[in-house]
Amino acid sequence: MEIALLSASMLDRSWEETLDAASKHGIRLIEACAGGHIPKVHYDPVQLAANDSALAAFRRTLELLVFLSREPAAPQSFDRASGSR
Repeated sequence: MEIALLSASMLDRSWEETLDAASKHGIRLIEACAGGHIPKVHYDPVQLAANDSALAAFRRTLELLVFLSREPAAPQSFDRASGSR
């Protein structure tokens, strides 16, 4: 069994801080919430749909979370500008 994180539970943190917290605790499953009744704090799905490079950067943050949560290395911080560690 794996535990997932609902990103709406961490709206007081940036997207990168949310991913860092998840990675620190070995969580690699995140429901990235934005829109509807949930504020667009972490990302705006309409903007991502309209901007291929922004969508690619957002996807890289999720791919890195999966990769890093499988590695025994110490947690690192996300680089907001490049979407990488």
